[in-house]
Amino acid sequence: MPRPGSAQRWAAVAGRWGCRLLALLLLVPGPGGASEITFELPDNAKQCFYEDIAQGTKCTLEFQVITGGHYDVDCRLEDPD
Repeated sequence: MPRPGSAQRWAAVAGRWGCRLLALLLLVPGPGGASEITFELPDNAKQCFYEDIAQGTKCTLEFQVITGGHYDVDCRLEDPD
């Protein structure tokens, strides 16, 4: 028979260790690299960025408009040729 309050103590200890484990997993880099940038883009402006990527590499491109305008930003991905 568990003692009164033992479940709450166990949950508190498990919660502390769970938070530490989660923080550790978030700090360990995954397989491959990642990068992010934040920049300001004036109305009707165009901005070009590039990244050298080896052929056959799987990639994901994500972007979001943080503030301003009508959130109407287009993105285009091109090869160097």
